[in-house]
Amino acid sequence: MYEVRTLTIKCPKCGVVENLELDKSEHDFGATGLLRVGYIHKGHVFLLNVDPHFFVRGAYIVSYGAVGSDVLLYFHGYRVLGGFIVGIKTEFISLFRRANIFDVRAYPSSSAMLYEILEAIEKFLGQFAGAKLPKFTGLHGRRYRIVSCKDIVIFSPCRPQESKYKADWLGIICNILAKSEPLDVHALSKIVSYVDENIDRAPTDEDREKLMDLAYGGAGVRV
Repeated sequence: MYEVRTLTIKCPKCGVVENLELDKSEHDFGATGLLRVGYIHKGHVFLLNVDPHFFVRGAYIVSYGAVGSDVLLYFHGYRVLGGFIVGIKTEFISLFRRANIFDVRAYPSSSAMLYEILEAIEKFLGQFAGAKLPKFTGLHGRRYRIVSCKDIVIFSPCRPQESKYKADWLGIICNILAKSEPLDVHALSKIVSYVDENIDRAPTDEDREKLMDLAYGGAGVRV
């Protein structure tokens, strides 16, 4: 039997009201007996601890960088996969348009302005409904390379003197994501590390096979 509840909560910092709809059968409350839910607001995350009886057991204001991968994170109508992968060079945000999922884990330097970046992407895509996306765009004062395939769109911040093969590597990642659900953090981390090590040369067929092995060796993310 399905048990669905809707909780209406108001952020104590900015006053934004969120409506949280939970289906007990779809969520794992874990060893602590609590489900952690977060909302990305401007300059902060509104974090809630919810028990299996749908009571809020704690409400906190935290920074973007303090949100782990265990948090059920939202931005407007999108599910957001958080928990940044640190120490990477090839940064990007992936958008699964059909599923309304943003994956920001491979963009750790977005932590200071995450709300503004996601809002800019949302507005940008609203201008291209059904139209072909450009290869570059400016988002919140920074230039981004865009790579897309099927319902996946990748936004990667441009860097001075970056590799001319970057779009080719991002294209492989985009095609992998288009064939699967969002990757678990271990597979995604291995893929980005491999790209970082080899991005200054053109990818080969062997590289494509290696990245696919890294991707499908891990389980997908439950969203």
